[in-house]
Amino acid sequence: NMGQAIPAMRYDLADARDLRGVVPDAFIDLVIQDFLVNCVQPRHMPAIFQEVRRVLSPAGLAFISFSDDQCMQDVDRVSEEDNSQIQMIDKSLIFAQPADLLQRCLGRRFRVACRGSWGFVTRPHGRLEFFSPLAQTRADIADSGLEILAHSVSRGLDDHGLRCVRHRCILGAQQVAGER
Repeated sequence: NMGQAIPAMRYDLADARDLRGVVPDAFIDLVIQDFLVNCVQPRHMPAIFQEVRRVLSPAGLAFISFSDDQCMQDVDRVSEEDNSQIQMIDKSLIFAQPADLLQRCLGRRFRVACRGSWGFVTRPHGRLEFFSPLAQTRADIADSGLEILAHSVSRGLDDHGLRCVRHRCILGAQQVAGER
């Protein structure tokens, strides 16, 4: 406790792509996604942003942070054989990861099958992270009915030694001309 009372909270386990059984339309005033964009396969991001838009109240805001694909430029690629095996890993949002394959690929990048994105196998645990071009993430945001209200950029090293370009954005519902 830092001198502030913590409000009562309810925790629900749900799929970020579809929260309809948990959250009604236009119900949430603040959505926070801290690097979720990098933890989910890029093909799921349009659905996740659409769901953020659905649950966000009219005056609500979403705070998202992510790193784009620039950090993948100087990282060694996995072999073509390993890349094709990684592409066959179960494509669900939360998936089993073959430890022997991922251990062999620690600290290396692989090409994601869609959207011009890269994957990275983190050290030391062999977890997968994903990095999309900034233009693709911006398009996913806009296509979902959200707009970027504020955007800051910083550069630094992450936990895995990647030189990342970090984006922090405040999003709101797209406004029709004359609504503001």
